[in-house]
Amino acid sequence: MKEGRTYGPQHYAQLLEALIALEDWDRLRDHLPIARAAASGNATLLPFADRAEGLLGLAARDIGAATTSLRRARDGFDRLGVVFESAQLAELLASIEMPESRQHLLEDAAQTYERLGAVPHLARVRVELTSVPIQPVLEQ
Repeated sequence: MKEGRTYGPQHYAQLLEALIALEDWDRLRDHLPIARAAASGNATLLPFADRAEGLLGLAARDIGAATTSLRRARDGFDRLGVVFESAQLAELLASIEMPESRQHLLEDAAQTYERLGAVPHLARVRVELTSVPIQPVLEQ
């Protein structure tokens, strides 16, 4: 008997995350439309695709497009109650948003990490909160 494999939409999130980790931006760009097309089978796939699109924007130094996609991803994770992913996106957005937004984003991430008991993440954000810069890390 030949072993068969079934691949569904849940696998696209892992594929996107792997391509991000490898910084394989060309292949990520190629796979994003396929992942989005499969999103009807997995509610979390769209926010993962939005985050991937945002990271593509950052890699291309297109801060405006990146910010839009990352905000959309965070909103999607918030709607689904995927709070850890949302907190991580708050941290990332804090590095590219204007200073007046940065403080709020970091505080929001810190509250989530504290509630989840994510001690290393909370410690990192607390350090960031003590050194909120006047200018965003990445210029637009």
